Amino acid sequence: MDLALRLGHRCLVVDLGERESAEADLLAVLHRSGQRVRWAGGRLAVVCADSGLRRLFEVTLLSNSLPVYETREEAFAG
Repeated sequence: MDLALRLGHRCLVVDLGERESAEADLLAVLHRSGQRVRWAGGRLAVVCADSGLRRLFEVTLLSNSLPVYETREEAFAG
């Protein structure tokens, strides 16, 4: 992530694939990463195909700071 930012990339996407669950550690890392990317002037988006896991981002309010999308195309179009 740091290298991508140094190379000038400002839209970073984390694809969780078909994952159906997430532990607190993963959510915390994504939250901190989103902060770092925003501080560097970029945007971090999450791709998650599973509707239950997307709902977890909403319930925990992480979706307020990390936009969550169903597909990579949607995330890059953001």
